Amino acid sequence: MAVHSNPGVIRGAYHPTVKPSWRSKIALVTLPSATFLLPGKGFCMKPERIKALIDLMAESDLSELSLSEGDTQLRLLRESVHAASGVSLSASTSLKAPASQAVSSPQASATTDTQAAQACASLYGVLHLTPAPDQPPFVEVGTSVDVGQTLAVVEAMKMFHPVTAEKAGVVTAILVANGEEVQAGQALFSIG
Repeated sequence: MAVHSNPGVIRGAYHPTVKPSWRSKIALVTLPSATFLLPGKGFCMKPERIKALIDLMAESDLSELSLSEGDTQLRLLRESVHAASGVSLSASTSLKAPASQAVSSPQASATTDTQAAQACASLYGVLHLTPAPDQPPFVEVGTSVDVGQTLAVVEAMKMFHPVTAEKAGVVTAILVANGEEVQAGQALFSIG
């Protein structure tokens, strides 16, 4: 490996754990070092290191991974189906699925209401239908809701993100059970 005399270069040992699936795709299982060039000097990272970071994200279900060294930052984001199609997701964004993509539920009525809206998860996490384990649920089927009313919370990294009603109406179906993992953009409630 070439030795850089540039004072803006940082070198350090890096030994990732590589999953067996990566072994068939890359020849190098352990990496002896990684090289970072500071701002103004460019930013360089070996492809093996990037693959190892992507593997780390896949193993831990992380949606975002950030590396920073001084002023230099590398940020990896996991794209959801909606993000890949050009829709940006954030903790405060709720996606509405069209009625033709509605998730079926045994609690849902046999007829589809064309005016029904869906409250969706804004991020990956665990859905909690109650504010605390010993308290009643935020809403139940048949509950009237107003715009902005909390329907449930999604727990992600020990933080609770509210799922709110985007339309006033009556909850016609709860599409996910309490304690289940949900994906960003997944329909959770049907509101008619």
